[in-house]
Amino acid sequence: MKKNITIRNMGVDFTVYTLLCISLSAEAQQATFQGLGTLPTGGQSYAYTVSSDGTVVAGLASDGMGFFLAMRWTEIDGMINLGALPSPFSDSLISGASFDGSVLVGYSNTDIGGVAIRWTSEDGMVSLGRLTPTSVYSLAGDVSADGTIVVGFDEKPSFLREAFRWSSEEGMVGLGFPSGGASSWASGISSDGSTIVGTSLSSLGQQAFRWTNEEGMIGLGDFSGGPFNSVALAASSDGSVVVGRGWTIDDPEAMRWTMNGGMIGLGVLPGNDHGSVATSVSADGSIVVGHSNTNSSSESKAFIWDEVNGMRNLRSLLVNEYGLNLSGWLLTNAWDIDDDGLIIVGYGLNTAISSITPVAWMVRLPDSCAADTDDSGAVNVTDLLELLAHWGLCPPPCPSDIIIDGAVNVMDLLELLESWGVCP
Repeated sequence: MKKNITIRNMGVDFTVYTLLCISLSAEAQQATFQGLGTLPTGGQSYAYTVSSDGTVVAGLASDGMGFFLAMRWTEIDGMINLGALPSPFSDSLISGASFDGSVLVGYSNTDIGGVAIRWTSEDGMVSLGRLTPTSVYSLAGDVSADGTIVVGFDEKPSFLREAFRWSSEEGMVGLGFPSGGASSWASGISSDGSTIVGTSLSSLGQQAFRWTNEEGMIGLGDFSGGPFNSVALAASSDGSVVVGRGWTIDDPEAMRWTMNGGMIGLGVLPGNDHGSVATSVSADGSIVVGHSNTNSSSESKAFIWDEVNGMRNLRSLLVNEYGLNLSGWLLTNAWDIDDDGLIIVGYGLNTAISSITPVAWMVRLPDSCAADTDDSGAVNVTDLLELLAHWGLCPPPCPSDIIIDGAVNVMDLLELLESWGVCP
């Protein structure tokens, strides 16, 4: 039986029993979906990365003049054009974000060709240069949670690539190649910066790799029966889980690699018989996102995977389980997921506007323990006092805004009380 607890804060008396009896009862947190729009002058947008805390989305968007430019999106500011380095061809993109999105990395064209870039609000877009004077191209693929370590690849003549690791102290340092190999490129880095993942060309063929300072570049193998052709795209927070794709006897298949289990195939969505790829993984390695392909890229479908449910069509999950109306939307590509495994970003088609123009989107899945605002493992007085201290308008990031509507109010209080107790 619920107790009749009276809470006094800021001169306001809240009687819990009374609140629980009012007709406006709190519903369980709902999943949400939103298209992120485009730049004012453009028609296309692509979300490639989301910050670990889920507050910043970035990628690229068209400017309406034939160029694609790096973009950054937040709830408050919407989609902002980050521009490009000086160049006759002003193209740029963002492919990785730090924990809070204050540091973004990617690529920009310049008057001497493409270079890896690092963006901050203080310095704007800054070139990270190239490995050698004869290099013709470089691109940054990802960045550590604190924004201090950047990884990517440098390309020399004849399309020879070498994975790199950049820091402000050491600059850009090449990571070399696997034994017998001649090319490598880095796509992802663990949050703590200890593990880098990517792809290499070796005597065996194309192979996913995992790099640490202690072990160097280690190949992760591939599925049996098909061509040797695996790719690693992202890693968990501590680098113990790697995701990407391998190659079966028939087609590419999304994969998840662990130290103990090796490379395991995640399957394909029903009816998608032309392969799949895993593009990102949650901090603890338990939730994977990506896309599963039919016979054309426009018909691919975003998926979410976990060990209990396996691979599920993300759009079908949102419609059938969470009751969202996604009429007109095709969620073709899921590219990234936040640390908690609750925010997924990608791009797709809003056929109500255009059947050929990609638009960035973001999905928020409900958090079964969102009321545990201090991540203590329990919903208790500490969370309650924190909620009351933030009563009123509370723009993101705002943990006390449990139902995520931009304000801390009665609905959040009811959700907290409903979740009271142990919350693992």
